[in-house]
Amino acid sequence: MSLKAFFISIICFSLFQQDSEIIWRNDLALSWDNFNGRPDLNSTAAAVTASGISYNYSVSRVGDRVVGFDAMVISHFYPEKSWCKKDQINEHILRHEQFHFNITELHSRLLRKQLSLLKPNPELISQITTAYKTVNEDLAKFQNKYDEASDYSRNYEAQKKWELIVEEQLEALKDFAL
Repeated sequence: MSLKAFFISIICFSLFQQDSEIIWRNDLALSWDNFNGRPDLNSTAAAVTASGISYNYSVSRVGDRVVGFDAMVISHFYPEKSWCKKDQINEHILRHEQFHFNITELHSRLLRKQLSLLKPNPELISQITTAYKTVNEDLAKFQNKYDEASDYSRNYEAQKKWELIVEEQLEALKDFAL
C-alpha cells in the first residue's frame, strides 16, 4: 500500500469513528451539537473546546542507519471533553470556540513544516519528539493569548483581529494542510 493511501485510510477511519473525535478540515464548522461534555458549573466559561494534536511516524533503517521516515500529524476536536452551558451560548461564542480548533490546526501545520525539514539522522526520533513537545507548548501559549486578548470572546474587536491573524497564518501554511 502506498504511503498516501495509508494516510488517506487513517483519515477516513478517523472520520467514521463514533463521535469520539473530529478531525480538522477546512470545510468543517463546529456546531453546538459537537459539545457533548458535562459543563463545569463552577467555571465562568460559557463553553470549552478540547482539541489537540496527535502524530505518528515510521522510520526506515538499513542496518542501524536511519535512511528515511514518514510522519502524520492530525488536529483533533474531542466532543466528549468539550462542553457548553446551553443558556449562555450564541453564534459569536461558537465562532470563538471554532477558532480554538483552528489554532490547533495552525500548530499542526507548523509541526508538519518542522518535520518536513528534518533529514534522516541518528537523532531523528529525538528531534521529532522535541518538535512535537515544542509545538504543543507553543499551542498552549497561543491559545491562552487568544483568550486573554479577546477577553474570552467578549472583546469583539480583538476577536476579529485574532481571527484574521489565524486565517492569515493558516493560509501562509496551506502547503502543510492535509
